[in-house]
Amino acid sequence: MDNKVSIIMPIYNRGNKISQAINSVLNQNYKNIELILINDGSTDNTEEICLKYKKKDKRIIYLKIENSGPGGARNKGIDISTGKYIMFIDSDDYYDVNMVEIMVSCINNKQQECVICNRIVKRKNKEVKIELLEKEMKKEDKSHFIEFLQENNLFNSPCNKIYLKSIIEINNIRFDERFMSGEDYKFNLDYFNNISTAKTINKFLYNYVMNDDSIIHNIKYNDFFLQVKLVDYNKKIYLENSYDTSNIYYKYIKVAIGGISYKIESQKKYKLVREYIERIINYPSIQEIFKKKFKKNMEQKIIYFLLKNEMKRSIYIYIYCRMIMKKIIYKISNN
Repeated sequence: MDNKVSIIMPIYNRGNKISQAINSVLNQNYKNIELILINDGSTDNTEEICLKYKKKDKRIIYLKIENSGPGGARNKGIDISTGKYIMFIDSDDYYDVNMVEIMVSCINNKQQECVICNRIVKRKNKEVKIELLEKEMKKEDKSHFIEFLQENNLFNSPCNKIYLKSIIEINNIRFDERFMSGEDYKFNLDYFNNISTAKTINKFLYNYVMNDDSIIHNIKYNDFFLQVKLVDYNKKIYLENSYDTSNIYYKYIKVAIGGISYKIESQKKYKLVREYIERIINYPSIQEIFKKKFKKNMEQKIIYFLLKNEMKRSIYIYIYCRMIMKKIIYKISNN
């Protein structure tokens, strides 16, 4: 096994886009890798492209499975991996040529259990750099480190990190296949719950390419009663470890906004959305936050106030207008 890195790529109908991702891995300066391509039930020419690359490079492992979502595909990759370290890449994205070398060097030399790099978010002709200065996690301030990553949008994704396979295996950490969105967040929460050291490095090594048809932009996965289970699980982990749970409560407001947006998008009429909003208001964890003090941004303060006072029609109007404004801004930014 030595210092071999297993790099896992779930693929679903990306035959016309995966070449950049595959080439970025095969062309790494660090050569001791295996690239595990998991074809998640694609119906296009994904298999043809993957087999073409597998024929050229013996470091490629290819497996086709029934469609089970990115979490299920990543789990299959973990199961068949043989490396000491595990990394992930999405089929739309690509690595900097030095990414694996730098990540392995840091996790080895600094004796870390996870290393997190910066990433560049790319959309059409625009790019945004998400930058973190170097910071080390210590066991006693783990919750602050996790919140630090979350505040900078670098916690959820597994693709800007390197993991120790031994920790994943010993603790049976896997992506929860019940979730099509948020399963990566739970995976990282479970992993961090079982480590004592981690480090961010101030290097832009991962290129995240946003596509409008990406699963993360599919609004149905924002259903409150699906996503709230992840926040409840997050709270459970924090309580078990005596972390500051006040850092969790604002997330309930976020999933409420996302859930109501999802319902308005799918149902439109207020009468059909009203019952859904009422169910959210009466959800035990939402009732609990009405008794808590915690930090909220301006939008969260507005929704919190409206939920607490059961102003269902005002919630509908506010979020409906919010959705329209977001669509207008999106169209303007893309023209």
